[in-house]
Amino acid sequence: MILGHGDDAYAYPNIRYNFSSNVWQHPDHKYLYRYLAEKLPSLTSYPEPDASSLRELIAMKEGIDPKNIIVMPGATAAIYHIAQSSLLGKEIGILSPTFSEYRSACETMDSRYNIHLLKREKSPFHRYNVNALWLCNPNNPDGYVYDRDELITLINNNKETTIIVDMAYKDFTNVTLPSPFELLNMGNVIVVDSLTKSHCIPGLRVGYIVAPDWIMDELKKKEQPWSVNVLAIEAAKYLISNNLCVDTTSILLYTKQLMESINRLDGYDVLPSSTNFFLVRMSFSEASSLKEWLAVECGILIRDASNFEGLDKYYFRIATQLPKENDILLDALSEYREKYVQKI
Repeated sequence: MILGHGDDAYAYPNIRYNFSSNVWQHPDHKYLYRYLAEKLPSLTSYPEPDASSLRELIAMKEGIDPKNIIVMPGATAAIYHIAQSSLLGKEIGILSPTFSEYRSACETMDSRYNIHLLKREKSPFHRYNVNALWLCNPNNPDGYVYDRDELITLINNNKETTIIVDMAYKDFTNVTLPSPFELLNMGNVIVVDSLTKSHCIPGLRVGYIVAPDWIMDELKKKEQPWSVNVLAIEAAKYLISNNLCVDTTSILLYTKQLMESINRLDGYDVLPSSTNFFLVRMSFSEASSLKEWLAVECGILIRDASNFEGLDKYYFRIATQLPKENDILLDALSEYREKYVQKI
């Protein structure tokens, strides 16, 4: 497990504006809260051993047989579950920079894996000479996305490789992506997906794995009963049944506006992104210093991205919020730049 992820507001008592998590901070969950309040008596009973009712609902939504799905307590739990199986082979590729838990999950298996941090090739025709490849799409932290055709081409050009496609942020982009159904039928793909991201319930931890039969047989050998709690199951079922997701169109509009505004500030360089989150590189200060100043002085939380392998100490990541909050962040970034320049 890697410490130092985003959304560490627990370390700062006065955070008012949270840009550090890739999850939208302003969902309208009042009806969900009422629904869950009615479900509180179910806490006195065990949940379904394999979250079967939720698994069947996901299967219906995706057009997949329920036997090809395992529901997990979050996408990260799914990542560790996959790494602890014996189906990935010896040589593991991770396209860097990306989510650090892919490597951490593999390293928990001691010497089982040889881990290779690989450069992401923009050409989908590139071949990776590994047994298994971790691919975050959309990618965290930079928001890079292979579109549907590119991803399918990449998979077809690496048919001897088991490719784990983490689609946790698929609802935060307008780039066309392949469905889990399409990826399942390619035969060499494991899909990791998250309900906590798209439905803005990260505190409840709900994710799932989609995989073909030959992979699923191995994954189910290590499946633990009752791993997803009652309220998480009920919340996910409610949100799926009512089709309650983020308003991607509005969020991406706010993102475009925020990226352009930060780029106009001296000393800040925004990297391209196809999602609601993006990287910024400073030319004058370390990200850790900026994060601490924003948190303590302004009640604003950002993600210090310097601990992503492949990034240096000048990178930070932010996820778009409401326009009025974005303006507060912009003013704070400008003020920090002025104060820093005055010191030198």
